[in-house]
Amino acid sequence: MQKFIDKSLHGSSDSDRHLISLFAIALASKGKTYIELGVREGHTTEPLYEAAKLNEGHLWSVDINEPSEYKPNNGHYTFCKKDSIKFLEEWPKDKKIDIVYVDDWH
Repeated sequence: MQKFIDKSLHGSSDSDRHLISLFAIALASKGKTYIELGVREGHTTEPLYEAAKLNEGHLWSVDINEPSEYKPNNGHYTFCKKDSIKFLEEWPKDKKIDIVYVDDWH
């Protein structure tokens, strides 16, 4: 949590000041299935991943490029290197999604 606080106060990335809010919303959802559309460096991946892990869930992060800074490597995370629209088209229609974070092509 201290890392999120430090980044929120001193980070230079466009999403850094929202990391605590993102973590709190994701954690409070008590969700099991998290999807992140748009990854870039992976700054928003970390709070989503930590919330998914604490809720014993799973985070799928989707981007056409590999994350340049942060990419977890364990059973609570899957990186999908593909277009977000294609990913959503292929998502099983009967599989519930608890949290979707959209930060892609804006």
